Amino acid sequence: MFVKRKKIIVGSNGTKIEDNCCYYNMESQNCESETTNFMIVYYGKNNEYSDGKGFAQGFREGIKFIINNDHNLKITDTEKLNIKAGNRIEVYFSSITNLQNFFFNDKDPNSENVISLDLSHLDVSLVKNFNSMFSGCNSLKSIDLTNFNTSSAINMSSMFQGCNSLISIDMANFNTSSVEDMGSMFLSCYNLQYLDLSIFDTSKVTQLSSIFAECISLKVLDISSFNMENIQKCDNMFKDVNLRYLNLYNTKNFKVDDQLN
Repeated sequence: MFVKRKKIIVGSNGTKIEDNCCYYNMESQNCESETTNFMIVYYGKNNEYSDGKGFAQGFREGIKFIINNDHNLKITDTEKLNIKAGNRIEVYFSSITNLQNFFFNDKDPNSENVISLDLSHLDVSLVKNFNSMFSGCNSLKSIDLTNFNTSSAINMSSMFQGCNSLISIDMANFNTSSVEDMGSMFLSCYNLQYLDLSIFDTSKVTQLSSIFAECISLKVLDISSFNMENIQKCDNMFKDVNLRYLNLYNTKNFKVDDQLN
């Protein structure tokens, strides 16, 4: 059942548009409630999704509804999705359990055109695998991870690898208490300048290899909460990194000479 209502949408250029949005209640046939688990995606170039790979595969498998400035569309196995540059797209979910390779550009070349993501309304509390979630999104300039509940996360390896347009990432709300793999998490984030991971709990982490490798613009890094007691691999953590400020104040069992020399 569909519920029509007016909604004011602010486009990427600040223009306000009154849109006849169409919401579909995926939980029941009761029109009084709405699905509120969603992400917002902006694209910098025109795209066409037709092959069901990558993010488009998510449309068919787990994503329940899309709201676009230009059109409202529920994706099926045979429909194509055309996205214009600058479109604001709201993508609705019922539940999410796996985000591995979700925007990975090897799976979906269109992910290279994603310029902004708002995930502040996305419920990821059941997700264990974030491996390569944004890997290769090299046009991504801003990402909102407010309220991002990662309490179930086990794998964050290569999560932001190759996101070389990001200057900073606010991860102040991340819960990493169950994470075991952070290898290559920020590998080749060429323009990343500032990173505060002071709330990270790495007590269960065994893999940190190349976590910051090739972050050639990284100047300020806070890993003061890192616990290295269970680390099995941490080679090339700072390969090709020229830090100006590194906070290790409360870091446990970190062998500075092995990593910085």
